[in-house]
Amino acid sequence: MTRNPMGIIYAEIRIFSADGMRSRALRLMVDTGSLFTWVPGVTAQALGIAPTGTQSFRPIAGEPIDRPVADALVECAGQRGVRRIVFAGPDDLNVIGADTMEGLGLEVDPTTKTIRRVRTVPAAAA
Repeated sequence: MTRNPMGIIYAEIRIFSADGMRSRALRLMVDTGSLFTWVPGVTAQALGIAPTGTQSFRPIAGEPIDRPVADALVECAGQRGVRRIVFAGPDDLNVIGADTMEGLGLEVDPTTKTIRRVRTVPAAAA
């Protein structure tokens, strides 16, 4: 995990092949405003991750775009799990989204601007 003086937070993430035998480390910007994690499509394809569908997205400025999606094993800050990834195009940002952060039990520490494990996960239990 590294800090940028402008407040942008980057973190190391590892994406695994479908069989779990190969992986690639990526340094991605943390974007809690993005639902899913966007990884370079060529990286996902090189790992043999096959799209399971297509999702339509609305960029901040522009018309809707369609991108392939799949579920993939990811690891960040020592936490590992299967999360939805987007096959990002060459002009797309590569980011860690809220689904990955929350699904792995991670959060952004606003005081240190780093990623940390969530101590207690909110629940609707009695």
